[in-house]
Amino acid sequence: MNRYSFLRWVRSGSAGAIHDEEGSGRVEPRTRISVEVEFGSGLNPRRELALHGPGDVVGLTGAQIIRRFPEPGSLTVGTDAFAHLELDDPDLPWRYTPFREQTAADSGPGLPRQGTLAPWLCLVVVERRTGVSYGLRPGDPLPVLRIADRVDDELPPPGEVHAWAHVQLIGDLPGDLGEVIDRQPERVLARLVAPRLLEPDTPYLACVVPVFEAGRQAGLGEPVTSKPDQHAWAAGQATAMLPVYGAWEFDTGPGGEFEQLVRRLGPARLDQITDPAGNPLVGTRTMSLTAPGFGLADDPGRPDAALSGALRLEGTTTQAPGGLPLLDAVNLADAVAPPVYGRWHAAAPVGGADPAWPPWLAQLNLDPGLRVAAGMGAAVVRARQEEFMAAAWEQVGEIRAANQVLRQAELALAGSQRIYQRHVAALPDLRLLEFAAPALSRLRSTADPSRTLTGVIGGHCLPEVCLTGGWVRLLRRRGPLVRRLERAKDGARFDPTLVIQRLADGDREPVPDPPGPIALAGATELADVLTRPGRIGIDQVEREALGAMLTTLAARAVVDPCLPTPIGQLAADARVRLLPSATIPRRVNAQLRLPPEMRTPDRIDPIMAAPQITAPTAGFLAEQGQDWLLPGLQHVPKESVSAVVANQRFVEAFLAGMNHEMGRELLWRGYPTDQRGTVFRHFFDAQAAATPSPGDITVMHGWSGDLGSHPARSGPADRFVLVIRGELLRRFPHTTVVLVKGLSSGGTRKPGPVDEAALLPVFAGRLGPDVTFLGFEVSAEAARSDPGYYVVFQEQPTEPRFGVGAASGQLTGGRYGSWADLGRGDLAVTGGGYVRLEATTSTAFLDRVPTDSTVWDGRSDSLAAILLRRPFRLYLHGSDILPRTSS
Repeated sequence: MNRYSFLRWVRSGSAGAIHDEEGSGRVEPRTRISVEVEFGSGLNPRRELALHGPGDVVGLTGAQIIRRFPEPGSLTVGTDAFAHLELDDPDLPWRYTPFREQTAADSGPGLPRQGTLAPWLCLVVVERRTGVSYGLRPGDPLPVLRIADRVDDELPPPGEVHAWAHVQLIGDLPGDLGEVIDRQPERVLARLVAPRLLEPDTPYLACVVPVFEAGRQAGLGEPVTSKPDQHAWAAGQATAMLPVYGAWEFDTGPGGEFEQLVRRLGPARLDQITDPAGNPLVGTRTMSLTAPGFGLADDPGRPDAALSGALRLEGTTTQAPGGLPLLDAVNLADAVAPPVYGRWHAAAPVGGADPAWPPWLAQLNLDPGLRVAAGMGAAVVRARQEEFMAAAWEQVGEIRAANQVLRQAELALAGSQRIYQRHVAALPDLRLLEFAAPALSRLRSTADPSRTLTGVIGGHCLPEVCLTGGWVRLLRRRGPLVRRLERAKDGARFDPTLVIQRLADGDREPVPDPPGPIALAGATELADVLTRPGRIGIDQVEREALGAMLTTLAARAVVDPCLPTPIGQLAADARVRLLPSATIPRRVNAQLRLPPEMRTPDRIDPIMAAPQITAPTAGFLAEQGQDWLLPGLQHVPKESVSAVVANQRFVEAFLAGMNHEMGRELLWRGYPTDQRGTVFRHFFDAQAAATPSPGDITVMHGWSGDLGSHPARSGPADRFVLVIRGELLRRFPHTTVVLVKGLSSGGTRKPGPVDEAALLPVFAGRLGPDVTFLGFEVSAEAARSDPGYYVVFQEQPTEPRFGVGAASGQLTGGRYGSWADLGRGDLAVTGGGYVRLEATTSTAFLDRVPTDSTVWDGRSDSLAAILLRRPFRLYLHGSDILPRTSS
């Protein structure tokens, strides 16, 4: 456990300037201090400031409260510890105390007070009874605690409150506490302790109240007229009315400390709990098969089946009885028949003489006990269908939007196919390349997928300019240039593609000498000449100029010699790459963000997704009857510790039934599903595990082999499960239960250290009010072997508690061996159970205290060290609660 150091009090900031001591008669309501500001120019203004005192406080922020003990609302609190409250700021309990610590040496009898400092607030615990009320009335600044009688029973001695507030530091005391508070605040906290010995079966109210009368008056909204160091209540006072900064309720249970309750737990071997015939009463129950129904013949002599649960005895298995031809009842394709659980996940046929089912599917559907488990899973889904469907629809929002996009893409694909066949596929090769020219740089060659069609053209004779938009417009079939050329040829048809084809084939005729400047003109200038108003025909000069221009433009980007351009192959590649059945699916899938398993890049398929419901389903099964988890639970002895193992076959059968029925429900509700999704994978509650659980089964469509061989995590399939029946975990819910490896030395066995190597539970659950089961990632054989594993029950080590035992320990030489032997009877208390330190510190008491230990001096740091309850541990070996040998 952590090592703790305790301090009586801590103050920081300007509170350190307070100089008057309690009882000196000079304590002021607000201590005044002088503050000088240095500017370095000789002008250092000095001002007098007043510090806040308890009369200035009318509330406590909830952010300051780190922890309450007992927890608010607890109903079965033990009686061995004091209630206490932990605060975040370590100086808060003494921040507004209007005086400094006691510096004068102690004189005379009584508790030592030198070095102590009373806090300005404290924790009291009052019994919820007639005469005690708590509430907030209109106009009150704070809720008010009213005690009509027996004030001394409900409030601690006012002169001893300094002993019940301390500072806790994790680790040894440092040389500079202020640096720890500033740099490592998580190591330091303040604690208020209510020193009332609690009685069994009693309701209590814990309240944080002011210590001084000034704080009481301010909290009640009254004028602050009292002396600063006057207490808010006095011994013998008839009634009391105190403002409350914070409060919570709790109830104690029957008497019993942690050690007493954990020692009550006796080891139990469940395999030894049998009926008169020697049959185990826990782990299995029988199921009659004499009248199965569904067309199967009745047989009074047919043996019963053993029906197991999610937890079973280690070393026992349930085998399917013979003589029940379930295949004849379920293997029907065209009839109303019992379901074949898991058929869609296995993609298995139904019908025919030999359906060729995988082993797990046959075992699931032909073993009566496993079919019952699957049927219970289906029943759970039917009972909670609205709840499960609501969770499913919450997850499908984006999928429905994606499916709408896919449906629109299907429509686009159907229309595009018709347009492509009519207007694109019928184009000649060159016309097709001209049409596809803008996309050629993104279309891959089938012969060399590393190159685009533009890259292929660039390595051959055809100039890329011949497929550009400007060139195509210049030589378009009904363009002005082609029409004038045809008129010049007396109406003979001119095919512009012949020019491109000749260039693609590598035809390079010499460029004739230009007869004039017009031969050097570009396409724009030439078009202007040919379409100039008043021009009727085209003469020989212009015709020669046109030929020279075409040849010059074509040859400008080509270096001879060159390779003929494969126009046909390029066109064939373009036709394939432009098919709507290829382009539209790729475009749509690029727009959708889908996980890899949902992608179909070459098709437009609706998304068939299964929701993921991660709630542990063991609780749903327990609602149908606790025997479904552990048959014969009523025979488990009270106040016992026993062990079973997780039944992976049952878990897989149950979840298979749930997933099968959920697939039917999703289909019925119009959910996008192919009924093969694994909606439920979690059976046991793994929230307490150190790492998130992947579930208890793998996805069902990947199952193969036998049922029970598909756990989602590595390790033993049938895990060691501890069953605890008793009051311990109800009364102490934060009990630590771990497994530690045993150590063997010199022929003796002992438990190993409880450290980071200890195994924490990987799942947990409750059955009824007093049964808890905890699963560990260890096989039963490993837990039972030698040295094996020890089960460790330990009080929560990270939540320190303060108190005394129910009875005093044994005296050795007239003294206690340690402060752990201190009992309730050793302390002097008020009528209500508050500890009276001064009355306790008698000669007889001091003669019994242990030597070489913390000194009993009534100061808060000493009391914290004395009353700190050391965590108790109980060790139990696995062989004490498991069968001796496996079958």
